Amino acid sequence: MLYAGAICAALLGFIQLWTKIKLQKHSLEIEANEREREREVTEMKMTFFTNISHELRTPLTLITAPVQQLSKIINPGSTEGKLLETISRNGQRLHRLMDQLLDFRKMEDGMLTLQTRPGELVGELDSIIDIYRSTASQKQVDVLFVHHTERLEMWYDADKIEKVMHNLLSNAMKYTPREGRITIATREISLIELQERYAEIQAPEERYAEISVADNGPGVPPDKLGELFVRYRQIASPTGPRLDYTGTGIGLHYTKRLIESHHGAIVAELPEGGGLKFSFVLPLGDVYAAIEKAVRPEASGADLPPEPEFLPEVPQSEDAGHKYTILVAEDNIELMGYFRLMLGEKYNLVCAPDGAEAWEALREKYADLVLSDVVMPGMTGYELCANIKQSPALSHIPVILLTAKTSMPEQIEGLSLGADAYICKPFNVEFLLLTIENQLKNREKLRIFYSTPRPATGEEEPPVALNTLDRTFMDNLMKLLEAEMSNPNLNIDDIAREMAFSRTSFYRKLKGLTDEAPADFLRNYRLKRAAEMIREGSWTLYEVAEMTGFGNYPHFSVLFKKHFNVTPKHYKGSEK
Repeated sequence: MLYAGAICAALLGFIQLWTKIKLQKHSLEIEANEREREREVTEMKMTFFTNISHELRTPLTLITAPVQQLSKIINPGSTEGKLLETISRNGQRLHRLMDQLLDFRKMEDGMLTLQTRPGELVGELDSIIDIYRSTASQKQVDVLFVHHTERLEMWYDADKIEKVMHNLLSNAMKYTPREGRITIATREISLIELQERYAEIQAPEERYAEISVADNGPGVPPDKLGELFVRYRQIASPTGPRLDYTGTGIGLHYTKRLIESHHGAIVAELPEGGGLKFSFVLPLGDVYAAIEKAVRPEASGADLPPEPEFLPEVPQSEDAGHKYTILVAEDNIELMGYFRLMLGEKYNLVCAPDGAEAWEALREKYADLVLSDVVMPGMTGYELCANIKQSPALSHIPVILLTAKTSMPEQIEGLSLGADAYICKPFNVEFLLLTIENQLKNREKLRIFYSTPRPATGEEEPPVALNTLDRTFMDNLMKLLEAEMSNPNLNIDDIAREMAFSRTSFYRKLKGLTDEAPADFLRNYRLKRAAEMIREGSWTLYEVAEMTGFGNYPHFSVLFKKHFNVTPKHYKGSEK
């Protein structure tokens, strides 16, 4: 009986232990599944926000770009001007929020990198604070900027610090009551105080700057202070939730991560006089790795509204008699309509709703420049750009990619395919127009280069960088013209045939590169070489006329004087 009892007791103990282990294992599995579900939900949220941010860039462009143009012709002091300023200011705010969502996604994926460079922080902060002074004035809020020095030279990523300040200032502006006060202050903090206030900085540098933003609003409950920087956590004020100011719950977490990427830290405090104060520190010295430094200067949620049922038809081609023709590939018909208004006054337009139609149009119609969206049905802007740059007959055409894809890898992909410029939506109208103008001006530089006499020891490299196909084309053309220079019967058909082009393709290619018709280019090249030979002084004027293919000296003299505004006889020794 004793043995049987012992066996039963042991069996019962084993069953209890087994049951306990089973329950613990099941509990751990439930916790693991919950964490995985939470991770999946977080990923779904970020994907949704990222996609929405991309989709919002095109309609935002259609708001901000016309406002920029209207602001130039409407008195800023008028009622209309003030309304435009309000639209512009909130458009910029929406742009910053979208950038923040995209940056936050890249940060979560470990893809957000710094682009630091030496700068002056006090002036940078002052320009950011100025953006809020108008809103503060309307709300009767005093904004004070107390800086311990007139200039604060240090390394930092201007774009990231601007986003940090916008987050902190917009929060302060939201919760500061009418006739309240917001104080922004800078100071150099001692190492002893740094280690007391910012314990997470394990290996402090010798010098740090502290920037603080304080308001006298309602603040937050003391027991919630530590949760301010928790992702997706929204904290109500002591007086209750502010439904008109609900946010995404990522702003302060995002701010904290940006500051930490600068090897700094941020804290939140409840000042004795009430309100809320955020303070953060940044190292004053150069503590950044090579990958965190800029190698080139920087180029600067809700349900979507339904699309209108009717939109005006966009004609496929508009020839208004202007000098240059631009092919626009854009699948958004409203944005295409805006391009017609913006560009149609100065350029002829060929319009295509996607990359495939743009490619077909290029094979039938002449274009001096291509402006293309990236994400389009069928052939994408990347594919269109690659096709153009790989075609010997079309590779000279400048391609500007216009897109909502803003990440550096995506920009690198576009440029690696040969794109001449990559502009992100929402774009600045003036910046886009100047980019187009500069691309077209490059052709004038090439025309001058190939038609201006140069000394034998002069610079032989073109002033504009050419891709491989275009450089090969021009080099082969120069060799051909040099070899056949004395041939008075050389014509465009002969040259096109030798260059393995049809007459039409050769015309478009040379006109696209130099802004000159082939006949004009040939004549001007011969005149340029004649001028160089006259300066060299080894031949008589009649011999020069013969050697450059003009044959008849009187005819040569007339053309020479018309081109250089001086006769061949008086050209040598002149300043021409």
